[in-house]
Amino acid sequence: MDLDKYKCSPDDDSYKKCLKTKMGCTETPVTFIPVKNKNNFDISYYKGPLPIAIISMDGLYVYGYTHDPMVTGIMQLEPHKSNPIEHYLWSNMQTSRKMSYSDTMYKLNHRCVQLGCPPNELNTTVKFFEESRYILWLCIVSTKCIPMEQLINMEIEYMKRITGADPTILQRCKEEYHLPDATQECLSKWIEKMYKTNTLQGDTNGIFDNVGSQVKDMLN
Repeated sequence: MDLDKYKCSPDDDSYKKCLKTKMGCTETPVTFIPVKNKNNFDISYYKGPLPIAIISMDGLYVYGYTHDPMVTGIMQLEPHKSNPIEHYLWSNMQTSRKMSYSDTMYKLNHRCVQLGCPPNELNTTVKFFEESRYILWLCIVSTKCIPMEQLINMEIEYMKRITGADPTILQRCKEEYHLPDATQECLSKWIEKMYKTNTLQGDTNGIFDNVGSQVKDMLN
């Protein structure tokens, strides 16, 4: 998501103008709550009037507004909730962590199987692909069960397999991520950079503590 259009001066008047002119908010929030991580925050403690506006911790960006203090990520805020961004393969967006344990484990297992024996074509929805990819990344970052370099190499091999069968994926990625060319080499560099520069924000709450060894076995 390009947040530059929601960049503001760090004051209430600037926030209100952004909410009205760029986010279509017809009400005026009286509270602006800063959060450290736009993808994983907790404002459930808030008991005041609604709507609430969520801003970055440095006060330079408005993330959105909501009438529900139980939201936990930017994509649950308006206007993004009503106009969701369509993620594509190997996007640099973090998906929601609000999944059941069973759903998380199912998608984790599925991704390990896919990387262990990559299919010749994309055989899931883009949404499932990205959710399972992100879950495996979370698991490896939090447990360090395999080296990140190994995961990168496996993702790149997976990419080469499915883009070999469907080159239109390369063109879509070129357009989505502003790559120099629609080639496997350019997309490989994008994947490598993404995995090497992304950092874990927040806490996984130990959800992967007991599965690291199984993941290691499946990927080796």
